[in-house]
Amino acid sequence: MFEMTLDGRMLSREERDVFAGYLSRHGLDEAIWDVFECFTQVGTRMTQPRVLRAHDGGRLVGVAFMARCRAWSGAVFANRLLQQGLDLFGIPACVWIRVGFCAEILANPGFVADGCDYAEVIGAMIDYLRKHSYGTIIIDHAEDEGLHSGSMKYPYVCDGVVPVDGMRTAQDYIDQHRNIKRKIKAFTNKGGTIEVVRGALPEALLDTLGRCMTATVARSVIHAPFQDSFIDVTARTCQCPSENLVHFIAWMNGEMLGYHTFVQTGRGLRMLHGAFDRERRTTYHCYENIIIDTVRFAIEHGLEAVYFGPVMNETKRRMMVQFGKSTLHFYSN
Repeated sequence: MFEMTLDGRMLSREERDVFAGYLSRHGLDEAIWDVFECFTQVGTRMTQPRVLRAHDGGRLVGVAFMARCRAWSGAVFANRLLQQGLDLFGIPACVWIRVGFCAEILANPGFVADGCDYAEVIGAMIDYLRKHSYGTIIIDHAEDEGLHSGSMKYPYVCDGVVPVDGMRTAQDYIDQHRNIKRKIKAFTNKGGTIEVVRGALPEALLDTLGRCMTATVARSVIHAPFQDSFIDVTARTCQCPSENLVHFIAWMNGEMLGYHTFVQTGRGLRMLHGAFDRERRTTYHCYENIIIDTVRFAIEHGLEAVYFGPVMNETKRRMMVQFGKSTLHFYSN
């Protein structure tokens, strides 16, 4: 029998060390803890960060990061009256994104200590949430459906990946896509440039980033249950002084058009969040140009892949090379 605790405490130094082997096997390193540190520091009245720990005989064997949300109904129900009724009562639900690492800042499949049965520990954690939360939303890989007996299943967007292992330059990637040269030219001819910044961004940029994020969220086809805290937690990651945080910012004539923020960890570059100035009539294909520059960065730094997280628009879909199918599972008490 596993003992579970669910609270907002970030892992201690000793607890992080328990999962060193897990990180190594998944091509990661301790840089991801910088991201989850930021995640656990931000909460609102409707959304709180949560850390689920699994112990076996007093020994820490598993951990997962998730959000406890009180305005989540839009993620699973299309009926607006039902959404308004449920959110009015503020019934809490736990949201766990098990697809990828650090996408939307909180994504993680769960970390399991060496010598433990992964499926057993993760299954016990899911069972705990199912029994002890009024509602549970888990976004998971399609192939992990066996972990979710008894859930309501909904289709969800794919995750996008660009493997760069074997590419010599970004031109190898560009050559895989039709019309991309025209979009590069359209961006550069208008004076567009991509700036790469490591570590904390200047505080003066945060308001602009926030406006881009607000405009992007307003046009999103997906309702994130943790939307009310997302702008604050993205700002926290943008202020993180770690050199493992890498920001790609699109500029044109001194104005910011948009950005993507990644964590460089192990053998990969993993996207945390990104947004664009959707109030503009056009951003001159800065989206595609940022993606190209992230691929260039990954190649130049000897990485194996760029992980772009959920693919929620056609532009991003066309730029991806591989896709991972996922499903949204909903449990209700």
